[in-house]
Amino acid sequence: MPEATQSLAEFRQFRKKKMNAAILAADSLVVKRFFALDTQTYHAGALNGKSKELPAR
Repeated sequence: MPEATQSLAEFRQFRKKKMNAAILAADSLVVKRFFALDTQTYHAGALNGKSKELPAR
């Protein structure tokens, strides 16, 4: 695996596990609501595929 690809994979893993835990540990109501909204958005049927892709652009 190329070094840049490996670094990106390591960062994503770090972000997903440690940073999300650290952010949620801050006990901010706004952050918790954002995470809940983000989670609900990706449940089946919540939004169509095209709408889900808009924020990523």
